[in-house]
Amino acid sequence: MLSPDQFSDLMQEIRDAFPLATDAEIAAELDPRGVTRALATRLGELGFNRASLGVQDLSDEVQKLIHRIQPLSVVRQAVQNLREAGIAAINTDIMYGLPAQTVDRVEMTAHAVAELSPDRIAVFGYAHVPWFKKHQKAIPEDRLPGARERFEQMLAASSVLESHGYQPVGFDHFAKPSDSMAVRTREGRLCRNFQGYTDDDYDVLMGLGASSISEAPGGYLQNQPDPARYAETREQGHSSFVRGLQRDADDRRIAARIERLMCDFELPLDPSIDLDAIADMQADGLVIVEDQRLLVPQQGRPYVRNLAARIDPNFIVREEQHSRAI
Repeated sequence: MLSPDQFSDLMQEIRDAFPLATDAEIAAELDPRGVTRALATRLGELGFNRASLGVQDLSDEVQKLIHRIQPLSVVRQAVQNLREAGIAAINTDIMYGLPAQTVDRVEMTAHAVAELSPDRIAVFGYAHVPWFKKHQKAIPEDRLPGARERFEQMLAASSVLESHGYQPVGFDHFAKPSDSMAVRTREGRLCRNFQGYTDDDYDVLMGLGASSISEAPGGYLQNQPDPARYAETREQGHSSFVRGLQRDADDRRIAARIERLMCDFELPLDPSIDLDAIADMQADGLVIVEDQRLLVPQQGRPYVRNLAARIDPNFIVREEQHSRAI
């Protein structure tokens, strides 16, 4: 959404406000269709060293249905522009569960993306929530794959990426074995926050801009999501926060336990864990209780979010607020 000049202005404001470490990781999430040589060059000059590109799916029919036409040649050119600008660390996102997607199409996309040799690849399930994201009402629901098809597509993407040498990181990320997230996974030091898996064991996350969320040990705060109203509050000198959630010591303990479960796929048994709540998952072989530990075997890892919800005493399912886990 930002022009090269706007990126320059933004980075100058950030550098004026915060002393950046010399080895800071500066990343941008970019639409491949907008990654021109001029933009990539400017980002490189501004100190950006990582970029994340949304690929989603590379089949013509799926791209037409989701109104995002970007052939492989466009993605390949974006990667080339970034690397020529000195932005060596590349992330890509692909998806399953999109309208008209099939296992073959997911495999084709996974092979093509892996051959671009990004450092990290995220495999996300499409969440159809038209009550929350109004533009999704244009997506034909009768073309969406069912639960079994989504599961098979996810497994297919994982198999393809592992065949290209990528190491699984958590339940929806893959990285080159030399990447810091892969290294932390092997060392048992992977982290996860409300945004996803990370190699950053920060204490505070500051969210700047419309809709962004800040996190600290004491809780969360979210900014005004509407860009125009956010700008208005800032210009008037008012707080841009519109909602928050305070966390106490028990909340932090639960959060830490869930983080380790989702990163390590095992957890010491806690007296507060209701084993009856996970009995069906245990019966299905999705979780194992052994030697006073919860262990998530390979076949249970796609369902680790469901397991995390079961061991969170504060979790309440509300219809039309949560997307499907698979």
